[in-house]
Amino acid sequence: MPKIQAAKTFGVGISSVKRYASKVERGESLAPNKSPGSGAVTDPARRRGSPSGSAGRRRRRLLLSLFNSGADLSSWTILVCGRP
Repeated sequence: MPKIQAAKTFGVGISSVKRYASKVERGESLAPNKSPGSGAVTDPARRRGSPSGSAGRRRRRLLLSLFNSGADLSSWTILVCGRP
C-alpha cells in the first residue's frame, strides 16, 4: 500500500506514516517512548491533595518555627496541629 494511501486511510499525516515506516525498516519498536520530565510521585505524603501532603508540612513547619521562637503554644494549638 502506498504511504499516501495509508495516511488517508488512517487519517494521519504523510510524515507520520513515513516516520513509522522508517522505524519498521530499522527494526525499532513502535511502542511510545517514556515521556520526558520527572517520574511519578510514589510517596503518598507528597501527592497533591493528600491530607498529609504540603498543607500538613506547612502546618508542621509553622508550628515548629513558633515553638523554636519561644512563643507560648496553647494546648489547643498542640492538639490541632500536633506536637512539633
